[in-house]
Amino acid sequence: MPVDEDRLRRAVIAALRIKPDQYRSDLKLGDLDEWDSLGHLELVAHVEKEFGVTVALDDIPKLSSLGALRSHLAALGAGG
Repeated sequence: MPVDEDRLRRAVIAALRIKPDQYRSDLKLGDLDEWDSLGHLELVAHVEKEFGVTVALDDIPKLSSLGALRSHLAALGAGG
């Protein structure tokens, strides 16, 4: 199931507290000052809440790009 891009975009903007024009669909950890190690945890927590999923602790470090996060959500069946 494809991930709802609008929901993901809103979650990223809210979690990282960035301006909408800072969002890019190919963002990855370190691309923005806001997406540091703490921002990464905030992002995962926000995405979990938004999409109603739980990310295993072992998977958190692997989700260091929006592409990886998008794929993980799709694998969990949390696309829409």
